[in-house]
Amino acid sequence: MMQELTVDEVKTELVNLMAKFDDICRKNNLTYCMAFGTLIGAVRHKGFIPWDDDVDMYMPRNDYDKLRKIIDKEKDISFLCIENDETYIYPFARLVDDTTLVVENGTVNTKNLGINLDIFPLDGLSNSLKVGEKFCKKVRKVDWLRKMRNLTSFKCGRWYKTVPKFLLFCYAKMFSLKKLVKKVNTLSQKYSFESSDYVGYTGSVHFTPMKKDGGEFRTIELDFEGHKFFAPKDYDSILTAGYGEYMKLPPKNRQITRHDYVAYKK
Repeated sequence: MMQELTVDEVKTELVNLMAKFDDICRKNNLTYCMAFGTLIGAVRHKGFIPWDDDVDMYMPRNDYDKLRKIIDKEKDISFLCIENDETYIYPFARLVDDTTLVVENGTVNTKNLGINLDIFPLDGLSNSLKVGEKFCKKVRKVDWLRKMRNLTSFKCGRWYKTVPKFLLFCYAKMFSLKKLVKKVNTLSQKYSFESSDYVGYTGSVHFTPMKKDGGEFRTIELDFEGHKFFAPKDYDSILTAGYGEYMKLPPKNRQITRHDYVAYKK
């Protein structure tokens, strides 16, 4: 019989998975860095944001592709992505702890999903911020359709917000989820990571380009729950562009867990 995990137990499993991921990357000379809420947590809390319960990482596209092949040789973890599973429903990868099981609410469930960390591929955004921003907007339009197509239901709010969302929800159902995922994945790779001055994750809600330092994508180590993991060297400007005054705690009514799932130990 499977054991349901508490939030604290889930976080312990996530840190263990981060440590495995970090070890594999160091041994194979792969570049990665913490992203989004995980990066804020490292900078502001030296660990998880107290109400957060997931892990996000960035990885240059070439290293992302190399990791996919390396993970096949590892025990008790797997690499889920559209390249190795056509039923997968996201344009980014998930590194999964195969000794656990996760059941998500409100979205189409990914088969064989356990406790996992999200790995977002970093692609080139060209050598121009203006071109990069326009490019990301184009990708986000398709990715927004993908997100709506992935929903099985959504919460209703005020009518003037609910009606447009419901219409988009219905419109998205006209498309194949698999084709939308592949479209986002293909669009994102228009510009090469290696030849671009600016790089980033094209599907990010906020336009947060990262400028290379002398042609290189540079990282530093930051503390996270008693471990050291990599972060973008210029994390302050990245987080400021995406979140504003990120060192300030949000109001109490916004300190909520946004991920709805139940996790089990097999």
